[in-house]
Amino acid sequence: IHVQHPPCVAVSSMKCGLLPITPDAALLGEVAYHEYTGSIAHSLGPSSKVLFVRNQGVYVCGDSVEDAFSLLCSTVEACETQMKLAPIGFENVHLLSEDAQRSVREEHARSRSDEPIHGGDEDKEKADPKEKPKRWRPCDVVFEAHMRALDNAGFRTGYVYRQPLLRNEQPRLT
Repeated sequence: IHVQHPPCVAVSSMKCGLLPITPDAALLGEVAYHEYTGSIAHSLGPSSKVLFVRNQGVYVCGDSVEDAFSLLCSTVEACETQMKLAPIGFENVHLLSEDAQRSVREEHARSRSDEPIHGGDEDKEKADPKEKPKRWRPCDVVFEAHMRALDNAGFRTGYVYRQPLLRNEQPRLT
């Protein structure tokens, strides 16, 4: 996914790049930078999923669309936070230590372990008791929530939900 959101473009233009100020920045792991010449794949390397193209914005890769979207949300949040802190000067900002960054990444890796997620109490009554619980990653939950918000706002995304809305709501009259 490529975005040219102004805070992301600003961070891509900074000599210091993305600083480990927030947990969002720390969980991205190693980010790469590309100077706009040569192969992007070479700049991205084997382990990076986030690539800042100097003065252009950011590319985010993932194992799935949901994973890339989740990383994009974290990248945008980290860039926005960094740009909000820019006026006070980065020498006045506490950066996360290497240990704190490692801890954030380890916690994030544990949360991606595909644990089953069950619906709420109202879903239990209508669910098939023979059906096995679905396995979700946090990025799947976040992506599905964003798609549902778009559909509820009147957009028709065409997204096929893994967790159908089981409530029996009456249509609202306006």
